[in-house]
Amino acid sequence: MLAAIVLLVLIAAAAAAIVVRRRSQQVIKRGKANHQAEVNSLNARLTQSQYEHAALLSITETPTVNEESQPA
Repeated sequence: MLAAIVLLVLIAAAAAAIVVRRRSQQVIKRGKANHQAEVNSLNARLTQSQYEHAALLSITETPTVNEESQPA
């Protein structure tokens, strides 16, 4: 009788360990997905900022009419 109880406790512990492991793997997977989404968002923002910066540089580096008409 005692052996049967011990066996049931061991089976329950093994089942609980399996459940905990699966849940932790799901949490890790979700965390990685959230992290990747954040990285993608930051990269998109950085790219947009780089385009905006390049556009501003092209505006400020364009010679004005007065600079073009002056002899070198």
